[in-house]
Amino acid sequence: MRKGWITLLVVTALTLVASVGWVGATGSAAATPLITDGRVNAWDIGAPVIVYCIFDSYSLEDGTEISDLQAVNLVALRYEGGSWENVVSVSAETLTSALAEPRTEMVLVDSNEGYSLFLNADDSLTAAAPGYSFNWSLGDQDC
Repeated sequence: MRKGWITLLVVTALTLVASVGWVGATGSAAATPLITDGRVNAWDIGAPVIVYCIFDSYSLEDGTEISDLQAVNLVALRYEGGSWENVVSVSAETLTSALAEPRTEMVLVDSNEGYSLFLNADDSLTAAAPGYSFNWSLGDQDC
């Protein structure tokens, strides 16, 4: 009887080790879906609002490429029209002014019909939609 329990214990342990090894091998970062259309929240494929940073790009005479931030846009699929639409657009000038103001907490920069862009005390931004928020800093992830 004792030999049967030991055999069962060894088989169970081997099964667990094999399972952990299989899960570890299949859980790599390479399997993470990524949308490559320029959105800041590119890996969040279920996001109800998409964050785009809009740039004006040009070349100097010496060939140097320059990109100036023009706006941060929040784009959402709204149920009324069934198509994607720009629900919040904040210009670079508005962001620059907001960044210049001292703050100790999150402040609303702009909002429209439940979609909002906030500036945080640490100068990061938060896009918010019903049941969703996404935080990033200017200079991160295509912005």
